[in-house]
Amino acid sequence: MQVDFTTEEAGYLEIWLVPAAGGPDVLAHSEYLASPGSYQKNLSTSQVPAGTHYLALCLDGETIAETVIKQ
Repeated sequence: MQVDFTTEEAGYLEIWLVPAAGGPDVLAHSEYLASPGSYQKNLSTSQVPAGTHYLALCLDGETIAETVIKQ
C-alpha cells in the first residue's frame, strides 16, 4: 500500500491500521521526520487481516490524518 502525505512540522510519525470491526491496532510504520515536507511510504499489509480499517497518521502522538480503507 502506498501512502502519500505532507507535514507542516518535523516530528515522530506513526502510521496505524485500526480494524473497524475491532481487534488489535497494527503499527504499519514509524520514523522520525527531520523536516516538514511531502513524503511517500510503501507499506506492507501482509500481516494485516482483510477487512475495513482506519488508516491513521500520528505526529508526536497527535492524529493528523485519518481515512477509511478496505483491504
